[in-house]
Formats: sequence, C-alpha cells, structure tokens
Amino acid sequence: MSSAPANLGKRTQATANATREMMLDAALGAFARQGYEATSLRQAAELAGVSHGLFRKHFGNKQTLWRAAIDHGINRYSIALAARASQSRQVVETIQDLIRTMLALTADHPDLVRIMVLEGAVHTERTEYIAEIWNDVGDQYRDLFYGAQDQDQLSAFIDSDMFLFVLTAGMVPLALPGLSSAILGVDIAEPRQQEAHADRLIKVLFG
Repeated sequence: MSSAPANLGKRTQATANATREMMLDAALGAFARQGYEATSLRQAAELAGVSHGLFRKHFGNKQTLWRAAIDHGINRYSIALAARASQSRQVVETIQDLIRTMLALTADHPDLVRIMVLEGAVHTERTEYIAEIWNDVGDQYRDLFYGAQDQDQLSAFIDSDMFLFVLTAGMVPLALPGLSSAILGVDIAEPRQQEAHADRLIKVLFG
C-alpha cells in the first residue's frame, strides 16, 4: 500500500502551519507599528501577501487575530527557553543563558516587545492578557530563580516578580534599536553591543 496520501497530508499540514505562522508574524508587525486601533485584518493580510478572506477564515475578527499574534510571539520565547533550560547545568549558568536567549530573540523578533511598550501605556484588557501569559512564561522558571536566591546569587532587591519585570525592561532597548543607539551612542544591533547589553543586565540582576 502506497504511503503517498499520508506524505501528502503531512506536506499539506506543514504548508498550512507555515502559512499561519507567516500570517501571525505579519500581524505582529502590523500591531507593533500601527497599534491595535489603527490595524485592520485587511492591512495584516496585505503585509502577509495573502487574501483578506484567508485571514477572516483563520481568525474571524481583529481581537482574535491580536490574541493569536500575541500567543504566537510569546510561544516563540517559550519554545526557545524550554530548549535551553533542558540542558543540565548549574542554576546560575542556566538563568544567565536564558537571559541571553531572551535578549537575542528580542533582537531578532522585536515586534512582541514593541507591542508591550505600546499597550503598556494604558491598563486595558489587552495589557491584562499580555501580563497573564507573560507571567506564565516566568512561572515556568520560578524554581530556577529560587535556586539562585538560595545560593545568594541574586541582587538583594530582586524577588521573582521584580526579576521578570527588570528582565522584560531589559529587552526594550533591543526592540527599539533606533532610540537605544541614539541614547547610547553605539549601534545596539551589532552582536558585540548586544552581548555587552546582556552583560550589563546580568550584572544588574545578579549584582
């Protein structure tokens, strides 16, 4: 019996998944540049290079699209962090590697953090949504934090919530490279400057 139908089904699903990810990346970009109110499904579809009807079919309305885009952006961090955390290392080394991973992801995919900056100016249902699922990411690594705290490795003022807040704030310069470079007088998009920024943030968190 031929396996061609099964292979075709796998390829079709892979293509559908890739298309959906591309659509969500385009939506993240649209919401990051224009904000929620100024973005429409049609504009996101144009950025993705697909039909407005396909966006409607997948997401239905703008609110659903926005939430799916945020989930997609945060899931990118979750997957990368889980892969790094699974390696067997000392607690402090693991946390510092996770910090560098988060910063590198922000530099490569800045739109999620840009949306956080835009939405964070006013307390809304959307900021509540971001905070809830972003805290869920932090909760996955709370035991690592407590392990470093037990070893007296963290700055005295840092608790688990403040750790995540300071780390999130530390991601902002990489999401706003134009402003950051103007303030710092260096091109923060350069790998050497990104590494220096990671070193500074780790020093703040670990003292």
